[in-house]
Parts: sequence; C-alpha cells; structure tokens
Amino acid sequence: MTVRILHIDDHPVVLDGLEAGLTQDAGLLLIGLATSCGEARSILASEAIDVVLVDIRLPDLSGMDVCRHI
Repeated sequence: MTVRILHIDDHPVVLDGLEAGLTQDAGLLLIGLATSCGEARSILASEAIDVVLVDIRLPDLSGMDVCRHI
C-alpha cells in the first residue's frame, strides 16, 4: 500500500528536507508541495491524498484553514 502525501509549508528548507526524507521510503508517495493555502486547495481538488503535512503559519491563511477545508 502506498500512502499519498501532500506537504504544505512556506519554508524552503523544511519543504526540501521533508521531501528528501519522504522520497526515500517506497511506501510513501509525495503527491505535491504547496507554499500557500491557495496552492494546497488546487492540489487537493485534483489529487487523492491520504496524509497532509501542514505548517500552521502560512502566508495567505493559517494551516488550520486548510484543515477545515479538508
């Protein structure tokens, strides 16, 4: 079983670091990276996602807003 992941964070170092770690495991599939709630909503509308890793503080809205949207 493959777990499909969306990672939402506006810090490039965090995005790059977690991307490097997540892509090492064959059971994990990083579906998308988003740096804002707007980008995340677009990905969520077009992709089947199992797990969302969300930064609470984002430039346009809070990560909690993304969680409410999901």
